[in-house]
Amino acid sequence: MARSMTGFGTASGSKGRYAVEVEVRSLNNRYLKIRTRTPGMISSLEPELERIVRKRLSRGAVDVWIKVNDVEPAAGYRIDMNLVRRYHEFAQELSRELGTSDQPRLADYLNLPGVIADRSDAPEAVDELKALVEEQMRRALDEVEKMRVQEGEALAADIGGRARVLGELAGRISQRTGAVVQSYRDRLLSRIAELLAGVHGRDHRGAYPARGVDIRGEVGHIRGACAHREPPGAARGDSEIRCRDRTQA
Repeated sequence: MARSMTGFGTASGSKGRYAVEVEVRSLNNRYLKIRTRTPGMISSLEPELERIVRKRLSRGAVDVWIKVNDVEPAAGYRIDMNLVRRYHEFAQELSRELGTSDQPRLADYLNLPGVIADRSDAPEAVDELKALVEEQMRRALDEVEKMRVQEGEALAADIGGRARVLGELAGRISQRTGAVVQSYRDRLLSRIAELLAGVHGRDHRGAYPARGVDIRGEVGHIRGACAHREPPGAARGDSEIRCRDRTQA
């Protein structure tokens, strides 16, 4: 199956707190060249993404763009309730020790170190995002391959049409071969007769019938005619070149 190296594909999807958009574009190139543009949060996935591309494509300059949106940023944070309880116990102890009734506000607890934990880099969150990115990557590559096949079929059809035209022209040329060869033969014999007439001062056309003449004999006559016009000491190769030039004039 003929395939083009030009293709384009996109895919998008969401799961949990993330939405992913993938765009893959390929152009002609002798070898497979892959360039990826990913956000920093998934830069560690680039080697795996390149392996996915290499399993699907063998040639072309391939550009991959990936965009990740955090649609639920709050989902990446957790409140450490055990730590909050410990802070509350410390506040109660301090209140009794100082003999005061002041109590911390909820906002005060939220500002304390470690109460709100960022879990964006938690193993389960990373695995979920990786699976989502790889899924959209494969879908985008499906579109690229589909377009490559369509482009390849169009190219194959175009090449096939041109090949048919060439075949028809070759047939027409074959039909004209006999007439064309005879025409060139007649012209060559006419030119030979002119050369010989110029050398000997008489017309030799009658000595060379249009049919049944051996081409080796014609070449010998041409060389003989050229030999009469060679200057003393001229190399044989030079006379043959000049002779050939005269016959093609």
